[in-house]
Amino acid sequence: NNHTYEEETHWIWFMEDLKQLGFDNRLSFTNAIHFFWGEEMTKQRQVIYKLFHLAFQSTPLEKLVLTEAIEATADIFLEATRCAANELHAITNKKYRYFGEIHVIADSSHAMYSQEVHDFIENIQLTEQMRQDLLKLVNQVYDIFTELMDDLLLHAKARKFHQFENAEKGKSIESERLVSIAVNQAVRVAS
Repeated sequence: NNHTYEEETHWIWFMEDLKQLGFDNRLSFTNAIHFFWGEEMTKQRQVIYKLFHLAFQSTPLEKLVLTEAIEATADIFLEATRCAANELHAITNKKYRYFGEIHVIADSSHAMYSQEVHDFIENIQLTEQMRQDLLKLVNQVYDIFTELMDDLLLHAKARKFHQFENAEKGKSIESERLVSIAVNQAVRVAS
């Protein structure tokens, strides 16, 4: 579908940003397997399985609602990371395409945000039972991502990954500060 084509290059931005953030450490193949399939990454791996479970044998309307709920969650995440990326840019003078403004702009221009799609969604007729069932589905998506973000935050706070420095300005910021910026922004956006 069109949405998948709009999203297909975002992973490249993600990889670029990880490299700029200093997370491009070399791991042996076996260490990488241990990391990705180890207990520490269990919740991250389960996200996709849980989302597949919700989508499996769902109706087209339920798939639309799932997509909208996932995108709404991404909007909150990207607004928080955009603010953190802007603050980090001021310190490092590096641009972050995935975590920054470019991703926010790209996502806001997707076809799913067109007036035609908006009108289509607004005109869907729901019974009260359908509405309740779809609301339950949305809440399940939010619960999945809330659990993921809570787990990622715990991992981030448990480590000091890297210290970013800008010699000209004499400023530095640790990954914990980046997490703090993003979490504070997410709370503001969600409020």
